[in-house]
Amino acid sequence: MKLQVSKSQNSTSYYVAKSFRNDMGKISSKIVERLGSIEELKAKAGNEDPIAWAKNSHILKIKDNKRMT
Repeated sequence: MKLQVSKSQNSTSYYVAKSFRNDMGKISSKIVERLGSIEELKAKAGNEDPIAWAKNSHILKIKDNKRMT
């Protein structure tokens, strides 16, 4: 899983994306979770750097939850 950034003219949004190979054998990605804008990430991360929090803590947490189910 990776942190995917989508920039538009007015804002930047962050997503957790999963890479996979589709039926044709090409690599594609699927959005697993929308994390929100940088302001929303700052609120979720608390005192940590929001990008580092998303890459390390949150993505690892999602991976562990997927393994348990």
